[in-house]
Amino acid sequence: VLYVDAENVPQIINQRAEWWQIDRKKLFLMLPDADDILDLGKSKYQDKLYKMVAVINPGVIIIDSLSTISTKGESAVEDVRNILAFLSGIARGFNVPVLLIHHIKKRSLPGMKSVFVELDLEDLRGSSHIVAIGRTIIGIWQVQTTPDADDGPRKMAVLKSNLGAKPKALGFEMKPLHPAGVTIQWLDSPPEAYRSPTRIDECAEWLLGYLAEMGEPVKPNDVLRAATLQGFSRSTVYRARNALKDAITDTGPSPHAPNNAWKISDVEK
Repeated sequence: VLYVDAENVPQIINQRAEWWQIDRKKLFLMLPDADDILDLGKSKYQDKLYKMVAVINPGVIIIDSLSTISTKGESAVEDVRNILAFLSGIARGFNVPVLLIHHIKKRSLPGMKSVFVELDLEDLRGSSHIVAIGRTIIGIWQVQTTPDADDGPRKMAVLKSNLGAKPKALGFEMKPLHPAGVTIQWLDSPPEAYRSPTRIDECAEWLLGYLAEMGEPVKPNDVLRAATLQGFSRSTVYRARNALKDAITDTGPSPHAPNNAWKISDVEK
């Protein structure tokens, strides 16, 4: 791996590599010259990267990050276009993937922190040329899974792909290491965002509890009478029943049969 460290924090990168048990003999850093800023808009740093790629023949090049490899910033259209064209030429000429790390805009929804907002291509900072030239764009963001979460699991999803169909999203958490550090723990499925319970959600929870408490099938009219006492309308009860799907089954030959009753399904039990 050839890691272009424009942020110039080799100690941190070395520490993370140690935590994650990376073979540091296979990790090569490109750093700015002493008392200088790494700017891939300058020919001397383009030449330096070109020579390192030619000598190392890396399996992947990581650029960290777009906002720091140009002194003019990610919004300077011509500068960004020239840098991305150079990196694209490196990828094509040496047949090596280039992973360019980029940051997102700060935005939020009412009652939700910006880190928890579902990402799309409009959230990328800077010139639209960044989105246009990328073959694949992968977004990573935190997911708010509880009402008062300050941190949360991460979701990784392909936002753009010119190489084929978008794969399913992934999920992971940052877990502490002993005695120090953090690592990635992959989840079985991407995390689901928390949403405030609706009236239908509350009714569904009550309905399951009510049928479990009764311990036997209950006719729909009797369920409706009990639900009215809890403040749930007829339409809310039936919408909750539909939302529960196979968790509740009918005992009669049809939902409208005179002898039909509702019970918790054997699967739910």
